[in-house]
Amino acid sequence: MNGQEVFYLTYTPEDVEGNVQLETGDKINFVIDNNK
Repeated sequence: MNGQEVFYLTYTPEDVEGNVQLETGDKINFVIDNNK
């Protein structure tokens, strides 16, 4: 993983858009707000 950054982002079921059940191994995308 040279040259890559790794972030561990915590989230709750309320943060997931739509009626989606996440399972171990699912691939997801995060939309990140810089909170300025």
